[in-house]
Amino acid sequence: MSGYPADMSRYPANDTARRLVTVSHQCNPTGVACDLCARKWLFVIATGRSGSTTVEQMLNALPQVQITGEHAGAFKYWRKLWEGMEITNSRKTMPFLHEHVSQNMFYCHIQDWYWKHSDGTCKNGEATVHGFKEVRYNDRANIDWLKEVFPCAKFIFSYREDVSHYSSFKEKLSKEYLEEERDLLKWYTSDENPWNSQTFAMPLEALGSTQRWDNLLEWIEHPECKHQFTLHANHVVTMGDGSVAAGFNSDDRGGVYLCNGEPVPPLERGSP
Repeated sequence: MSGYPADMSRYPANDTARRLVTVSHQCNPTGVACDLCARKWLFVIATGRSGSTTVEQMLNALPQVQITGEHAGAFKYWRKLWEGMEITNSRKTMPFLHEHVSQNMFYCHIQDWYWKHSDGTCKNGEATVHGFKEVRYNDRANIDWLKEVFPCAKFIFSYREDVSHYSSFKEKLSKEYLEEERDLLKWYTSDENPWNSQTFAMPLEALGSTQRWDNLLEWIEHPECKHQFTLHANHVVTMGDGSVAAGFNSDDRGGVYLCNGEPVPPLERGSP
């Protein structure tokens, strides 16, 4: 019989429960553990209006990288579901009769779901790096749990250095709150974070920096590519020297990157 053995110690004095657990396990074996580091993951965790859509589009222009857009903070509900499973696992009375829910297997299911969800057609199913960008995980609880579920993932943190220039999108929030949100993301890329080697800071103010993009490309293991232009989400281009040019035409500008000497244009607007 495959899978984990049924945990009979949870029902030491109840023969009926022990028998039902055995039958349940025979009919629905839990399966085997997976390697949570077997796949390559890349996440863009951002504050609002920080240029994160630009970062998403620039990453998707790279070969074999598939980053999807926001999903309304759905990952928070996975976390709440696991918290419920932990409570249920701790109960050993007959009304809570069930197989023990493996944390590793639960995390594997989450990874499987996001891998399939981010396997769009723009890479013809050949992307080897998957991930998403989201602006709703700017707190320690969700970032740390994301790291727990995806322990070997890489995280790009996108924020504004100068929070005073937020648009009406953030006008109802205090300056102090916006500064705390920014400073938390900056902390994750600092030496104080024990896993900061898995993080990269990409503030809005650095989006026009060729050096910053080239450092990022090296960090995500695409050293064969070099930054040429930054395509903004509104199709305004920041040149490598920081100057701004309206519009983008890959034919006359040559592409956002040069990869192995060949120009790489951005994906069509609306591509996943």
